[in-house]
Amino acid sequence: MKKRFSLLFITLIASLWMGTTLVSAQDDFRALLASLPQGRQADGGFVIGDPSAPITIVEFADFACPHCQTYREVTQQVIEQYVATGQARFEFRTFPTAGGRRTIYAAVVAECADVMVAGGFWQAHELLYEYAQTGRYQDPLGKLIATELGADYLSMLGCMWRGNQILTDYELATTLGVSGTPAVAVRYDDGDLAFITHEGTTYDRGSVPIEVLSAVIEAANQ
Repeated sequence: MKKRFSLLFITLIASLWMGTTLVSAQDDFRALLASLPQGRQADGGFVIGDPSAPITIVEFADFACPHCQTYREVTQQVIEQYVATGQARFEFRTFPTAGGRRTIYAAVVAECADVMVAGGFWQAHELLYEYAQTGRYQDPLGKLIATELGADYLSMLGCMWRGNQILTDYELATTLGVSGTPAVAVRYDDGDLAFITHEGTTYDRGSVPIEVLSAVIEAANQ
């Protein structure tokens, strides 16, 4: 009986420790995002990192897409290793797939978050993924984000009538040939957006491995 209790106690402590570690890692990453240069492309696309970086990694994603949620480990690694060191920029474009109309709504919320609070888009970006993974994606996202950012909800509602970046992102994706999420593209300096080609393979479907992203970023910095 004592042995069984000890095992249960150890399991509980380990679970609590892992949960605390995960929250701490999330907080550290959000702090990193807040510390990086943030801007928007000429068409309004949200981008983070040193404007003089020679390469921009562009992700098309849906917060509710399970594969996008899994792929966040890769995009976070890119931001930590290459964006934070000035070697690349990271650009996020919303492309509704799994989340459908709900993701269109989420994209407008994220756009308005940035209008209302400096750096609000990237804060909303993290929160929307969190909500999608914890069963809160069907909740009133505008109210949740406004509360989290300390913004006025009525002002958020007023802004949402004018939010249209999702239309630009969708048009860009379809012009490029994006058909699902996640999808990853690249632009060098201020050049045109294109799918990544590395060692004879063009990655025009699905996610791109971190090894490939690392290779093209490091090559662009030589």
